[in-house]
Amino acid sequence: MADLGFWGIFGAVGTLASIFSLFISNNTRWAKWIHAGYTLLIVGIVLGFVNYQQSVKESLSELSEIKRVERQATALSDPWDTSTRGMRLGYSMSVLAFLEKNRNLYPETYERAKMVCENLGCYSDDQSMTQFSKAMDASTAMQELVRGISSLERGSSSVER
Repeated sequence: MADLGFWGIFGAVGTLASIFSLFISNNTRWAKWIHAGYTLLIVGIVLGFVNYQQSVKESLSELSEIKRVERQATALSDPWDTSTRGMRLGYSMSVLAFLEKNRNLYPETYERAKMVCENLGCYSDDQSMTQFSKAMDASTAMQELVRGISSLERGSSSVER
């Protein structure tokens, strides 16, 4: 069926109501009930249409928010430099800040990322090679986590990397 939009549907329903009222314009004892019935039908159709439009608007708003977060995750998924322990820990902290900011969308992911960071010593002052290796693991895990979030935005390009 063609997409008529609000005014097209409004015109079609109004036309049908006019034709219908032409047939029941006689002063019969059921005329008032019939007029009331089709008036209620028209009101129901209009209210249903308005409710549908509102739900579509809310869905689009939610989708827009998810796309915005995915674009941010895409920008965050490729760190510039992670050659030093500080840069790796800084990257891990920025991913944690991103997830905390979007905790309403990814609550379990934020908790898991926080746990990974705690287990791999993101908050440790240790400067040993073991700690450097753990910092590498933490930043790699965070990078893959953010790539997973941004996968809808980037499509299959994240698989190619």
